[in-house]
Amino acid sequence: MFKLLKYLFYIITILIIGASVYIATLPSRFEYTYNITLDKISKKQLKSKLIEFESWKKWAIDDNTLFKIKKHKDPLQSSLESSLTNKQEFKLENEQISDSIIVQKLYTAKQVNIQTLTWNLGKGRYVKAVELKLNEELSFSDKLLEILNRENFRRTWLIGLNERLSNLKQTKPIVKSTDYTLSKVKENTFGPLHYIYITGSGNISHLEEQTEEHIIKLEEFLDNKDLNSVGKPFTIYNNEPTNGNVIFSTALPISESITINLSNSVRYAFLDTINVYEQEVVGNPENLELLWKKMEQTQELTFTEMTKNRFVKYITPLNALDNVNKKQKLVWEKQVVLKKIETDTIKIDSIIKIPETIKEKDI
Repeated sequence: MFKLLKYLFYIITILIIGASVYIATLPSRFEYTYNITLDKISKKQLKSKLIEFESWKKWAIDDNTLFKIKKHKDPLQSSLESSLTNKQEFKLENEQISDSIIVQKLYTAKQVNIQTLTWNLGKGRYVKAVELKLNEELSFSDKLLEILNRENFRRTWLIGLNERLSNLKQTKPIVKSTDYTLSKVKENTFGPLHYIYITGSGNISHLEEQTEEHIIKLEEFLDNKDLNSVGKPFTIYNNEPTNGNVIFSTALPISESITINLSNSVRYAFLDTINVYEQEVVGNPENLELLWKKMEQTQELTFTEMTKNRFVKYITPLNALDNVNKKQKLVWEKQVVLKKIETDTIKIDSIIKIPETIKEKDI
C-alpha cells in the first residue's frame, strides 16, 4: 500500500511538473488591432472619454455586475481603478498622453504581467477613425484558466473591448459656453523668470489648438532633458494683431537658464521683472481681441502709458473641458516713465576762465 501511494505521488508530481512546463511553454504575448470609424468627433472630447474616469466607465463597462468601479485614491493621478467580482483587482493607468497617441497600462494585482493599450487618434483636430493596439501578456494563471476553460473576467473584458468601441460614437457635442466674467484690473509684477518657448502665428481668438500642441512639445523637450516646468504656461504676443492675426510664442517657465541647439524649434529666453496690469477672465470668451480692447478702455489703462508687450497666463489647463470655470489672466506691461532731472541754469559768469597769462602752448 505504501509503495502504491509512493508511485502515485511520483506520478502526480511528474504530471504537475510536466503540466507546468507545458503551460509555461505556451505563447504568452498576443497583439490585437481594432479599428473604428467615427463621425468627426472633437479630439479633445474623445480624449476625455478615454482618460477621464466618469467618461471612461460609461463606454468601457457594459455589464456593471462584473465590476466594482472606484476612482483612483489620488485625485491628481489621471488613472482608473477597477476591481473584479472574483477579487482579482487591477488598475488602468494613463501612462503617456501626446497629441495623437494615448498609451495606457493595465496592471493586475499579484502579477507582474502588464497589458498595453495604444490608442492612435490621428493628427487632425477632429477624429474620424481610431486605431487601438492591444498587447496582451498572459500570466501562468491566465493560461491555466484557458486550459481549464474557466471564466477569466479580466481577459474577457480586455479582449472584448472591440465590441464596446462603438460606444465611443455615442458622444454628445460639447456645450461651448461663451459666458465669462472679468475681474477688476490690478497692478502686479510679472517675472523674473527663465522660460522656453515655441513661436507660431494665427488668429488671436483661435490660438488654443496650436498652443496645446506647443505645450506638448515643450513638455516633451523638458522630459528629454530631465527638467520640469516651474510655473503656469503663458502666451507672448510678439506683435500688434493685424486683422486679428498675431505672431505669438507659447512659453513654459523653468528654474534656470539652459543652452539649446540653434537648430531646435524650442528656444530659451529670460524675462526680467516688469510692472503690469492684469485682469482675470473666468469662462470661455470667443473673442479674445475684444477683451484686450475692453481692458485698454478701463480707467487704469486709460491713464497709464502701456508698452506693446502683452501676455496670457493660463491658470487652469488649456485642455480642460469645464469651459464655465476656465481661468486665464490678461497681462499687459506698463511703460517705464523716466523722471526728469531738475537742474539749475548754469550762468556764464560761473564758468571758470583760463587765465590770460597762460599761453596756448601751455594748455
